[in-house]
Amino acid sequence: MVENIHDQIEELKRKKVILSELDATGIVLRKVVDTIDTMYDFIREKYRITHSSSYKVPIDKTFKVKEKVFQFNLFIASMKLTILINFFQNQIFIEGLLELPLDKYKNALRLAKPNAPAIGYQIIKTAFPESYYKNVTLGKKSYKNEQLHSYKFVTNGGENSTSVPLAFVFAFADPFSKPYEGEIDPELGQSRINSFQDHIFRRSGVEEYTEKELNDVRQRLIRILGSLNRKSKSTEDSDPEDGEEGNDLEDQDEDEQSGVYSKSFDLDILEDIQT
Repeated sequence: MVENIHDQIEELKRKKVILSELDATGIVLRKVVDTIDTMYDFIREKYRITHSSSYKVPIDKTFKVKEKVFQFNLFIASMKLTILINFFQNQIFIEGLLELPLDKYKNALRLAKPNAPAIGYQIIKTAFPESYYKNVTLGKKSYKNEQLHSYKFVTNGGENSTSVPLAFVFAFADPFSKPYEGEIDPELGQSRINSFQDHIFRRSGVEEYTEKELNDVRQRLIRILGSLNRKSKSTEDSDPEDGEEGNDLEDQDEDEQSGVYSKSFDLDILEDIQT
């Protein structure tokens, strides 16, 4: 297809020499040929840059944490026996930077087809806490430090009053347990975004990805963040006595809509993650 377009443009350029440079028709046609040639060169270079730019997935620094949440003493009078029960909360820090509930993270991988857009989609939908998505957009690929600092004024009492980019949410020291508390570290926020993207591709089984592949993933992430916020707002605005839930297929992954879940994702890889 590309070669065919190139050949046609070259043919137009060869025929351009016979066009008059004196009459209006010849001048316009020569200009049209030159414009088409310039546009073709621009599009071809844009395509080359998009497909040649690549990102390498770094060494995996993901680790798991088993934290005791609380302890419960159960006394059985008839047996004069006290049973000590410990309750644990398992967390995972993907790429060593982004905290998520481990069980929900595992469930996200079970639900996702083993391709990058589906994995990113399910991790956000299934494993993200509300503080990671409420009034949050994916935003731009990168931000200057002062740009992220400018969002500080919209946070109030640990919540954001208007939409903020995900890099801003991740710019705080502990966005999982203490969202919007403390000082902003723009570089940390950007690092967490980049690491999240790397992790998505890592779980899809690739070691390198292109700009186009990244854009495909970002489009899916934008979609699910928007859907979660629409659902959140709908829930807040609805009458709790209605007892009705929306049936919004727009927020569903294609595999969910068809009722097909991945049987091929290898969850054994999680066993190799250090604790």
